[in-house]
Amino acid sequence: MRKRGAENVGTRVLIDDELRLFWRRVVLPPVSRRVGLALRLALLTGARASEVAGLGRTELEHAPGMAVWTIPAARSKNGHAHYVPLSGFACETIAAARELIADDDAFVFPSPQSSDHPITGHALAVAMRRMARKIDGPGSKSWKANPPSPHDLRRTMATRLAGLGVPQEDIAAILNHKRSDVTGRHYDLYDRAKEKRIALARWADTLRDLVDPRAAVATATENLVGR
Repeated sequence: MRKRGAENVGTRVLIDDELRLFWRRVVLPPVSRRVGLALRLALLTGARASEVAGLGRTELEHAPGMAVWTIPAARSKNGHAHYVPLSGFACETIAAARELIADDDAFVFPSPQSSDHPITGHALAVAMRRMARKIDGPGSKSWKANPPSPHDLRRTMATRLAGLGVPQEDIAAILNHKRSDVTGRHYDLYDRAKEKRIALARWADTLRDLVDPRAAVATATENLVGR
C-alpha cells in the first residue's frame, strides 16, 4: 500500500534564551496564569498537553520525598497508566496552580467555564500561539520565526535529558513510550521508576538554574553552609 503522505517529524527544541523567555512570559497576559502553570508543568514532566490539562487531584500522591502523578490508562495516549515522579520544582508549580482553585475542585486546572471539567490540551496550544504575539527580549526573534507548540516542550525536555547523559531507556520511560521489540513487550517489564525520578530531578535542577539564577545561588550557598 502507498503511504498517504510524508510523515512530519518535529525538530523544534527551545534554546536557553527561549526557555528563560517562556518561563517568564507564559504566566502573563494574554495567557492566563492557570494555563501558563499547566504549560510549565508540561515542560517539567514531559507529559502531553492533554494529559497535563486533565490533571485530576486524585491522580496526585504526596508522600514525603516521593510525590508522584499517576496518569490513568484511560487518559494516556498508548492506553497504559503512566507513573510520573514529581520533582520539587514540579510540586511547586502544582501548588501554585492549586492556590487558584477551590478546595473541592476535582481538577488542578479546571475550565473557567465549568469547574466540573478541566481545561483542554487545545487551550495550551492556543496559549502558546497567543504568547508569540507579546514576547520580546532575548530569545524572541527565534521564537517568532518558528513559534513552538506544547509538544515542542516535550521534545525539548527529552533532548535536554539526553544532553545530561540520561540513557535512552529512561527517557523513553519518562515519555511513556513502550518498547515494541519482543524483549520489551514480553520480558523486560521493569518500570524504571527510580531512574525516572532521578532524571526528572536532574532536569528540574537544570531548568531552575537556567530560569532562576537567584535560586541557584541560594541553593549553592545553603550547601556550603551545610558543610
